Order: sequence, then C-alpha cells, then structure tokens
Amino acid sequence: MRVLFIFCVCGVGSTGRISTDLYCVFQENGHQCCIAYGRGDAP
Repeated sequence: MRVLFIFCVCGVGSTGRISTDLYCVFQENGHQCCIAYGRGDAP
C-alpha cells in the first residue's frame, strides 16, 4: 500500500516524533511511504 503522511513538522516535538514513528512502522511492514512536512528532518 502507498501511504502519504502530511504533517507540519517532522522529527521535532511530539507531533514530529509521532510522524517519524508512524513512517517507520509502516515501512517495516512493507508499505511504500512518504512524509510531506514543513519543518524538521525526515528519517
């Protein structure tokens, strides 16, 4: 499955950590993922 996560931040603060954690879990389960974000660093 292809998944696009859209967040304001990535890797910064609680929302940023949640976004990167979700990304990693989906990747580990074989899904194709991408994070669209405004601030921070992607995994």
